[in-house]
Amino acid sequence: MGLRSLPGVNVFLDYEDLSKRDLILAIGFDSLGHTDAVREYERRGVIVYERVASSLYSKRMLDSFGLDGAIRVSPLHCNSAADIDRFLQITMEISEAFTTTMIEELFWPHTAQVWVAVRPRDHGETASLARILVVERR
Repeated sequence: MGLRSLPGVNVFLDYEDLSKRDLILAIGFDSLGHTDAVREYERRGVIVYERVASSLYSKRMLDSFGLDGAIRVSPLHCNSAADIDRFLQITMEISEAFTTTMIEELFWPHTAQVWVAVRPRDHGETASLARILVVERR
């Protein structure tokens, strides 16, 4: 499994033909900002870099691709296949930890209550439930 197949993970500046790209990747998460994602990687012992459009060094590149920011992943020739597998596993864990999951749906004739479990940003907190009332659901 690779980055392209991980739910909630976006690979920016991607090419179908991997022989046309270098080792540097730009990624992002659907439900986690770049700064927070970099911190989550650091908590798990993986070093990646935040690239934001406000940076003198990143602005021109990000603007040219229409991005406000990205997570820069820079594997090197000294990284092993096991290192890459560990990175993919950690990326999947981060994505899953910050994904909102629907756990129950109650239907009425013209309305529905949708309960979602919101996973905590800090693993020491308990998960919370949020109720969203959807009117005229069809």
